[in-house]
Amino acid sequence: MVRVWLRRITALVLFWSYVWLVALSVGPLFHPLVQEHGQGNAQYDQANGGSDLKEPLGETFWVRLTTDPVAFFTAVLAAFTIVLGGSTILLWWETRKGGEINRRLAAASELSARAAIGIELPIIRAYLPNLNAVDGPVPPIGPVASITLTLSPSAFCYVPEVKFQNFGRTNAFLDSLRIGWEVCRNLPSEPLYRFTIVPRGLPICLPGEPEESVDTPTHTIVLTNDQIDAIDAREVFLWFFAEYRYADFLGNNHAARFCWQWACPDGVGDHYLAAVGNPPKGYTRHT
Repeated sequence: MVRVWLRRITALVLFWSYVWLVALSVGPLFHPLVQEHGQGNAQYDQANGGSDLKEPLGETFWVRLTTDPVAFFTAVLAAFTIVLGGSTILLWWETRKGGEINRRLAAASELSARAAIGIELPIIRAYLPNLNAVDGPVPPIGPVASITLTLSPSAFCYVPEVKFQNFGRTNAFLDSLRIGWEVCRNLPSEPLYRFTIVPRGLPICLPGEPEESVDTPTHTIVLTNDQIDAIDAREVFLWFFAEYRYADFLGNNHAARFCWQWACPDGVGDHYLAAVGNPPKGYTRHT
C-alpha cells in the first residue's frame, strides 16, 4: 500500500515539476496582464485627484496567482516542496518498516542457524563409575591393587576411571577431565574440583562408538571412621563429581558435568555411585 502511494506521489511531483518548467517558459505572457493592471492603477490615481498613493486593488489569492508571475512561481514552488516533503516522510516510514523486518529476519535466521548447529553438536553422557578400596594412598605412578566396593566405603578409596559415550552426530575432542568429592549432606551451589587431568594427544569421543574410558587423575579419598559411620547411617553422603571438557567440530569449548552419590537406590543389595540425591544444577550443567 505504501509503495502505491509512493508511486502516486512521485508522479505528482513530476507533474508539478513539469508545470513549473512550463510556467518559466511562458512567464512573458503575464506581462500584458501586469501592464494592464498598471494602467488601471494610473486611471485610478487620476480619478482620485492625481494622488501618488498606490492604493492596492482588492485582489483575491486566485486573481493574484493568475496576474502575478512571482506569486504563481512561489505557489508552484510551495506545492512542489509540500509534495516532496510528504514523499520523504512516507519513504522514511517505509525504510523504517523495512529495517525492522530485516532485523526480525536476521534474528530468525540466526536462531535457525543455531538450531541447525545444535543438532550436530556432541551429546556426552557418563556411565556410573566404580568406587574402589585400596590399602593406602594411591601412588602417583605404578599399579594399584584395589577392590570394587559394594557396601560401605573404606578409609582409603578412589575412582579409577570414568566412562563416557557420545550420543551426538559429530566428534568431541577431549580437553581435560576434572574430578572432586565431598562428604556432606547438602552440596554447595558450585562444585570444587580437586584434581585435573589433561590426557596425552587429542582423544576423540566418536559418535555412535562404544563408551570411552578416561583415567582419572591420581587421587585418594580419605575417610575417617566417624565419616564412614555417618555415611552408613545416611546422616551425610559421599558425593563424587566430574567435569568433561571438550571442543566441538567448530572449535567451540563445552563442558559436561556429572555427579554421583554413594547410595543403595533399590533399598536392598549393593551400594554404588548412583545418579541420585538431586544435587544442585551446577553439578550437572552442560554448556
